Amino acid sequence: MLEGITFESLLDIGMAELTDNTLILFSNSDLLYKFSEVFDKFAKCVNFKKDTDDDINYNTTTHGEELTIKEIVCYKAAHIYDINKGQQKIIMTVEPTIALSMKDKWDLWFININSENKLSCWALTDIKGYESHGLNDYSAFDIYAGLVSGKFCCYEGYTGK
Repeated sequence: MLEGITFESLLDIGMAELTDNTLILFSNSDLLYKFSEVFDKFAKCVNFKKDTDDDINYNTTTHGEELTIKEIVCYKAAHIYDINKGQQKIIMTVEPTIALSMKDKWDLWFININSENKLSCWALTDIKGYESHGLNDYSAFDIYAGLVSGKFCCYEGYTGK
């Protein structure tokens, strides 16, 4: 299983402690496209057993574990990847309803542009009050409601694009 990944070409975007149900919410489709291009490049290297570029670093849950990554959905608003034949899925989207498929607060990640016009990445568990595992304190619906109200600073709202 893919446990962590860093993309230096995307201004050191790094994600650690990925779950088997990793959900990444992007603030807009341009960021999703930019990120998915780099992720696709990574997937091709992994699938063809080539060394990844110097700007991509990753680790697996078991040292030396081989990964297979298959893109199963690709359209403007979402990309869905299957890793190791169902062992893990990674869903990248601009649609906040993705929060409703959370199994754990550790599943959800955000990617946005910060005030310095640079890519910024954080996990839901990086936000005070959301650090624990499970959905006992907040349901997936509570988190979805927070997303659409702007609580987590990532959802820009529907633009009709």
